[in-house]
Amino acid sequence: MKKSVYILFLLIFTCFLFGCDSTKPISISENSFRLIRQTNGQETTLAYSLPLNTNKMSEYGLSAQNIKIFKFYLASFVQALAQQNQDKKVEGVRVSGCTLYSDIDALGFSIVFEDGDALQRFFNSNSEKVTPKMSGFFVKKATYQISFPFSLQTAEDLKQICTMAVESMAESENIKDVSQVLSLYDDSVFVYDFASKEKGLKSEMFYQGKNFFHNVFIKTSEEIEANPTILFYATAPNVGVWYLFALFGVLLGMIVTYLIKSRQKKSPKMAKISLK
Repeated sequence: MKKSVYILFLLIFTCFLFGCDSTKPISISENSFRLIRQTNGQETTLAYSLPLNTNKMSEYGLSAQNIKIFKFYLASFVQALAQQNQDKKVEGVRVSGCTLYSDIDALGFSIVFEDGDALQRFFNSNSEKVTPKMSGFFVKKATYQISFPFSLQTAEDLKQICTMAVESMAESENIKDVSQVLSLYDDSVFVYDFASKEKGLKSEMFYQGKNFFHNVFIKTSEEIEANPTILFYATAPNVGVWYLFALFGVLLGMIVTYLIKSRQKKSPKMAKISLK
């Protein structure tokens, strides 16, 4: 009995410790502005991207030439953003030029930080310690609330960049009405993908990828305005409580076993008395 209870405790502990992680990637609309943060414990990469919406633009009547001109203007604006970051010339930081992300039909650039100090120097800020909100009894849960990386102003500025690229293309190609194309950005979403080698921190949209564990957050402009924060959480078994629970189970099992055996010993004596 004692061994069985401890085995049960071990199984429960293992289940909470390792959990059941999803391996299915999150489905994300191509009409999205993205920030992917990847960290391997030392080096951190921030990859920003703006959507091209190539298929939708074709559906709305733009020719291959029109789309090519649009990509040219958007690439110019994205390169200007990358150059602004390159001009900071912070030690330990590398900034790429404008890059085509064909897998998500987007243009963007990346910033690589060789360590956490370089990241803080680049953004000229000190990381504030976030105090978690604790909850749970058998399983302790620490919830961390931080700001969504896209502020409402940043979201609108990114949309404006794409709008300017569309309008510049329309002007150069003598297209009078591009309102349908511009309406695409009314439905855009903003995506933050926090990817790391560790799976201690999780979110509602967590999955295990090929090389990283991903926490994905998706918001519209309206959702950013209503709630500009996101939540991470970490869980762990409350070892002390589970130990006491297992110990109580062992003691209860021993008491029940003792009572059963005591009753079995008394039964033969009672039978002999009844026969006399």
